[in-house]
Amino acid sequence: MKMKINFYYFTLICTMLLIGCTDSQAVAPDYSPSGPLKSFRLSLTNKIYHATINDTENTGVINGIEYGGYVTDVAYELESGATISPEPAAFVRNWPGEAKFTVTSGSEIVEYTIVLPQYLGKDPSDGDKEQVIFFTDFDESDGIPDANVWSLCAKGESVWNRNMSGSYDQAYVENGNLVLKAEVVDGAYKTGGVESIDKKSFRNARIDIYAKIDNSAKGGFPALWLMPQTPIYSGWPNGGEIDIMEQLNHDSFVYQTIHNKYKNILGYTDPNPDITKEYNVGEYNTYSVEMTDEELIFFVNDEKTFSYPNLHLADEAEMCQWPFSTDFYLILNFAVGGADTWPGVIDDTQLPATMSIDWIKVTELTPKTTNQVVMGYMSVDDWQYSAQFGKINWKHLTHILPSFGRVKADGSIDTRAMDLRINEIKITAAASGVKTLASFISFESGSFESAIQNDATRDLLAKNIVNYVKKHDLAGFDIDYEEYSNLEANIPNLLKLFAKLQELKGDDMLMTCAVNPGGWLDYGTEWHTYFDYINLMSYDSFGGSDRPTQHASYEDYVADIYRWSTRNGAPLSKLVGGLPFYGYSWDDIPGVDDSKGIRFYSIIEYYKDFPEVKDNDQIGNTYYNGRNTIRRKCEYAKDNELGGVMVWQLFQDAKDAEDKLLKVVGEVILEAK
Repeated sequence: MKMKINFYYFTLICTMLLIGCTDSQAVAPDYSPSGPLKSFRLSLTNKIYHATINDTENTGVINGIEYGGYVTDVAYELESGATISPEPAAFVRNWPGEAKFTVTSGSEIVEYTIVLPQYLGKDPSDGDKEQVIFFTDFDESDGIPDANVWSLCAKGESVWNRNMSGSYDQAYVENGNLVLKAEVVDGAYKTGGVESIDKKSFRNARIDIYAKIDNSAKGGFPALWLMPQTPIYSGWPNGGEIDIMEQLNHDSFVYQTIHNKYKNILGYTDPNPDITKEYNVGEYNTYSVEMTDEELIFFVNDEKTFSYPNLHLADEAEMCQWPFSTDFYLILNFAVGGADTWPGVIDDTQLPATMSIDWIKVTELTPKTTNQVVMGYMSVDDWQYSAQFGKINWKHLTHILPSFGRVKADGSIDTRAMDLRINEIKITAAASGVKTLASFISFESGSFESAIQNDATRDLLAKNIVNYVKKHDLAGFDIDYEEYSNLEANIPNLLKLFAKLQELKGDDMLMTCAVNPGGWLDYGTEWHTYFDYINLMSYDSFGGSDRPTQHASYEDYVADIYRWSTRNGAPLSKLVGGLPFYGYSWDDIPGVDDSKGIRFYSIIEYYKDFPEVKDNDQIGNTYYNGRNTIRRKCEYAKDNELGGVMVWQLFQDAKDAEDKLLKVVGEVILEAK
């Protein structure tokens, strides 16, 4: 009996686009009723479901429909001269679990109940969130997989296909499942497989396969995988391979793997190209992959297992790290190994072995918006708040990040300074369509680090952050973790914090972070998977207070982006390049404190006799980013399709509207916003 499809699959039946399914192909009722209701059927899109009508109980049972809200049509056949009430069409798009009708034929009046035994009610999800571009539940009545989609795998020289039978004896439809078999026939191994090559291929899609390894065997090798229909690079592994699921022998875990030249020939295993994952042995499991031009994300039973990012290598054509920006077709098979193979020696006494595939769904993934962000940090306790707040041109921003809520060692957060400003900031920003995210940093040195060391304070911190955002109806939050001395040792605890935040926050709440992108810190390849945006603090590289030098060069900015997209594996679409609205000075300028930090507006005011200072990056021994470099950095972000840029911080900008660095940012990134 087929299991109901739930959770992620709420809109499965409502939007399916099934190929070539007509009334003549649908399964007919078990018998011809003798009562006045001869037949009854419902349609969802172009899929037809017949009722099995029982005259004894005056019922019509229709299996396979869960959500009556998506019934698109109804048809029925009555005895000549009979009438039905109410008119069944009245229930279209709002069909109940049980619908009662009265059929009148002459003096005979019969009440029928049409029952949907799998009924769960109206789909509670949006219904527009998914675009199902392919679905099959293998209901072919003749036992042969749909020839419009599947071809039998041919015999070949590889382990997976060297015993292919090329026969439907080992690849057939039975009881609503595609069954793939490995067995010994007349002393020879016969294995089954089908593929959708030249018939169905997919790109920018999520593929879900609901399958059960009925019985495996020593040397058994069932697999669900993808190969390129139109390869970018010729030959294997250059052209790429995506293994959604492979299983060996009687293992209680499955393999999920990518193959490319970068891994298989050049030997690079960072980012991680594979993983093993436990599954429900002997039961149906859902194996999934999301394929986009930026990342492959794998799942088992809707639990994310790992991701493999596009590194956007400068020498991609040579390294062949990302052959996945093309369409891929499906291969489903049950192979056997041998002494010279990865699956190993075969135990013939354990054959036949089979895998049953209940259904496959392919959902189109909507490409992420190409709109880039401009995130502006705003210090809520800055002494220039009152003078500068009213001068911000909000059309040059997409997000504002009031800074900071401060994390204490016990998991609590001190938001006293933020509380004084948060409503004014949020309301003013919202009037221009700008979203507000609260940013959180350590209360004092070491307190954030202490808070993440145990489950209790770490979970409390996550709860406090999310509750603060909800209380003030903000768009999200930002994590600015700057305890660098033990960063790499603390990353496991930080990832636990991020996972808890993900669990609590909900889908609509943004989650960003600020990181120090310098080469001396390695955040790993999992960090970025938790965040919508990674704000790269590409500044403060001034080499010590006794050595005048640039602290935020264009070259360092580009290197930081490259490092995070390669070593740390973050998609460019998540990376937000940091822009400093301040500099450092080794000149004798009044008001510059001992740290030698100086705001852009102070540089302009002090060097007011040098109008070119606005566009330069240096005057005397004062180093900063002028309008030209800010423009150049923004153009790099634009041209390379980064997530956008961020500013630290807005109250350091020029006071005159025409001199503002933010004006340059908005003109380049947001243009006519």
